[in-house]
Amino acid sequence: MGRKKNWDERLLLTLPEGAKALIDSVLEIGENRNAMIRSAIDAEIRKRTRRLARAPSETAPEDDQTDD
Repeated sequence: MGRKKNWDERLLLTLPEGAKALIDSVLEIGENRNAMIRSAIDAEIRKRTRRLARAPSETAPEDDQTDD
């Protein structure tokens, strides 16, 4: 019997040259690159979710009509 999967979805991501080295340079002791990337994605999703909940009208297209 194999071990239980912790992560069900995969994402192949192409990064600009040097990005892996930059990620590795900011890893905490004992942290792996995948954990750091997952954490960054979770933080960005939380930030964007809060922004959308706070002001949904800010993300709507602006009305370009002018009164003449």
